[in-house]
Amino acid sequence: MSIIEILKNKRVLILGFGREGVSTLVYLRKKFPKQKFGVADERDLDDLPVETQKLLQSDLVETFFGKKYLDSVAGYDLIFKSSGVNPHLKPLVAAKEAGKIFSSNVGVFFEECQGQIIGITGTKGKSTTSTLIYEVLRRGGKAVRFAGNIGKPPLDVLTDSDKKDIFVLELSSFQLMGLTVSPHIAVVQNVTSEHLDYHLDTEQYVASKSHITKFQNAKDIVVYNASYPNPKKFAALSPGRKLPFSTTFVEDMTCFLEGDDVMYRAPGAAKVEKVVAAYDVPLQGRFNLQNVMPAIILGREFGVPMKVIVKMLREFQSLEHRLEFVGVTKNNIAFYNDSLSTTPEATIAALQSFEGKELVLLAGGHERNQDFAELAKLILHYKIKALVLFKTTGARLWEEILKQASIKFSPPPYVFVRTMKSAVKAAMQFTDENDIVLLSPASASFGIFKDYADRGNQFKKAVKPFLRPTV
Repeated sequence: MSIIEILKNKRVLILGFGREGVSTLVYLRKKFPKQKFGVADERDLDDLPVETQKLLQSDLVETFFGKKYLDSVAGYDLIFKSSGVNPHLKPLVAAKEAGKIFSSNVGVFFEECQGQIIGITGTKGKSTTSTLIYEVLRRGGKAVRFAGNIGKPPLDVLTDSDKKDIFVLELSSFQLMGLTVSPHIAVVQNVTSEHLDYHLDTEQYVASKSHITKFQNAKDIVVYNASYPNPKKFAALSPGRKLPFSTTFVEDMTCFLEGDDVMYRAPGAAKVEKVVAAYDVPLQGRFNLQNVMPAIILGREFGVPMKVIVKMLREFQSLEHRLEFVGVTKNNIAFYNDSLSTTPEATIAALQSFEGKELVLLAGGHERNQDFAELAKLILHYKIKALVLFKTTGARLWEEILKQASIKFSPPPYVFVRTMKSAVKAAMQFTDENDIVLLSPASASFGIFKDYADRGNQFKKAVKPFLRPTV
């Protein structure tokens, strides 16, 4: 029996009333115009946007807002938990043990969706990968819709859809954690470690991500990054067809690099064809080529002509806050906004894309107990010109750098800052003509900033006075 069928006779609570919670209430209200729903959120009711508050002005809605919002859970049978609400909170653990039923926006989507679902996950790169796949299919004339972790809840794009529609969903570990169903097509980029303030440990984080393939059947497809161990493990969980890609391996790959060219090999075919030269893809960093490859593979799987795929790749620009070029000063100091790099691995990839350049790095932020050893090693090895650091992780990164420093690799100059304006001002003190200033924090943004987007926007605002005017 589906969740939608079950809820007809249950007391239903929507837990968390951000984008997902609002989307869930709107969808359920259309299905059940006369049913009463509970809505709970940690924020005060007055903190919600006016339009959101209007959704709650009904005798068919019970509200529980503020610090004691979790007290409401005990009085309901079925809880639609927003993905950002930590499942390890004691009242939620107790509710599960008491037999309460939990679902989510994405869970209902998977049950209700008639079309084909392409799910994309990975620790980093999933947003760019998802957008590239969507753009290839859209330009190929397919009926395609885009949602998920990009900020648009899946139920928002389900209205008036049918079996002909294709849905591209970017899926986070939070969204995958409670799923017992996998997408028809799973795309898996590298999975390392993140969100350890939410998951109990790295093992649980990886296990949550694995749900993207765990429940597939023999008719399904896995497109996976064979350069890394976890995507290969995820692919092995699926009985479906495997389409691997890699920027390091060639043999048996569906998409791969040959010199500076991105190559494609149709499944089961011996013939290999050149798709595009790496330098023709306008995305900063060689690592971005692994984000390009799933779009090529799935474009061909859905019959999109190769010339359409190539044209899209040549025209595609970096997404906001993902190695986004902001501008240059009169003496050619270039600024890049990589605020979405919230892990050490992502910042390592960003630094590798600027290897050999004189660079000032802005890093640090919210503590998530990540390992900075490899990042510290690379900062020393690349002889990064200077560091501008935000606490708390900025202090821990600096400690790791000092631990690994030697006569051959001495630590760079550094400064600790508390605001983005002071960070950019400090960075400019270290720069010379043709240098690069890179915001790539290797950490979450909470504390000083609302989120990664706020952090990136503050960076762009702070650098604006230094930029050369555009004509």
